[in-house]
Amino acid sequence: MVRCGLLALMLVLMIAGAWTAPVNVEITGDPPYGYALLRAVRLAFASAPDTPHKPLKLYVPVAPSPLFTIHAEMAGGLTPQLLPITVHHSDPRADVEGVMLVSNSPERLDGPRTLFEGVVESGVPARLLFHHLNDTRERLGLSVELINPHDVPVRAQVIEAMAGPSDDEMKVGHQAALAYAQRESRNAGYIITVPPSSAVSPCHAVVPPGFTISGLARLHILTPGQSLLLRVRAHSPSTLYTRAPMREYIPTAVLGDYHYPTARITYRGVYTVGGNWLFLQLGGLSIPAQRPAQPLHGSYGVWHEYHLTAVNPTPKTAAVQLVVEGAAGGVRLIYTLGGRWQETGILRPGNDVVLATLAVPPGQQRTLTLTAMPQSGSNYPILFTLRARR
Repeated sequence: MVRCGLLALMLVLMIAGAWTAPVNVEITGDPPYGYALLRAVRLAFASAPDTPHKPLKLYVPVAPSPLFTIHAEMAGGLTPQLLPITVHHSDPRADVEGVMLVSNSPERLDGPRTLFEGVVESGVPARLLFHHLNDTRERLGLSVELINPHDVPVRAQVIEAMAGPSDDEMKVGHQAALAYAQRESRNAGYIITVPPSSAVSPCHAVVPPGFTISGLARLHILTPGQSLLLRVRAHSPSTLYTRAPMREYIPTAVLGDYHYPTARITYRGVYTVGGNWLFLQLGGLSIPAQRPAQPLHGSYGVWHEYHLTAVNPTPKTAAVQLVVEGAAGGVRLIYTLGGRWQETGILRPGNDVVLATLAVPPGQQRTLTLTAMPQSGSNYPILFTLRARR
């Protein structure tokens, strides 16, 4: 497994034309790196002004070895040549959890508009949740944009997951949350450089009428003392881009809306065998925004970390269960108990699902840590219960 430090991998990409300019990409965290390599290579091609042709498709091994080849399918039927791509590995870590940013108002898109805009500063990572339904009769482009209005380049680590478009909003919310959780837990992402007076779009899609797009992204500015503007925008599909010059940055009316001070909430609870059960909710909390009248109902996209202790004062070993059920309609759950990320089917009120069983010896206690996230498209709250096994 690749850890900290620098790793130079020589990837081979099939391209057309005689192009000898060096290509370098940087990925972060632990494997698998498939999605990160795909995004990083595409951004690298978009950032190279002398690239004669762009790859249409990249084929990346799921679990790459230290030396491997990426193939690209090129347009035009030109004779391909091999181009080495140097892949660097790093593992930047943030000292703080950071802030929460949400693009969900309006959830139903009625036409092109700027949906979200905020400033992300170095030293304060930001997690963005976006979830939108195309409620028009035309296709719409939707883009997450990083804008650099300054006169120096700005480096940033990006960890992201986007699902859809789909006509099943619960499905895409669940897929995006699960993929994001798996990637963030490994710090698996890529590093981009946004040039001065430029904009880069690491996430974008074309959304048909009646379909939903959902995603999460974490942005960590690596250039000390610098910042980037983060914008989510619905627009004409013909104006999708990966990188574009920006002649002048003009703030929009939504700048600073739907910003929240934390991306993680921690709970602690104790259940004593023979006593009352311990009940805790997920998604039952509204987080106040930095601006009035913009609470984050359901705390979507925020990590909820539960430290749960079972105490057994009885003379016999007790089996204690952690169970979950829906409390407000259909809901999906992603969670971890300290190992791999897991998922449930659709949870409904009155149907308990056992997540874990603890054997607690007489006179002792055991503690488990549960981490979960309310995900877009599901109905909250849901209810966790720590209790003796029935």
